[in-house]
Amino acid sequence: MAKSTLTGTELIDCAKANAVLGVTVAACNCGYEEDIDRFLEALKNAARKWA
Repeated sequence: MAKSTLTGTELIDCAKANAVLGVTVAACNCGYEEDIDRFLEALKNAARKWA
């Protein structure tokens, strides 16, 4: 079963919790696998929305 990607505040919280592990691990743990560019874009969008 594929893991769904997180969005919004869930994505922000997950990224914060995993930041010390590096961007690749954070992206994977937030459901973006190794698609770092898509993870970072989603994170930027979430941050803009909730800022």
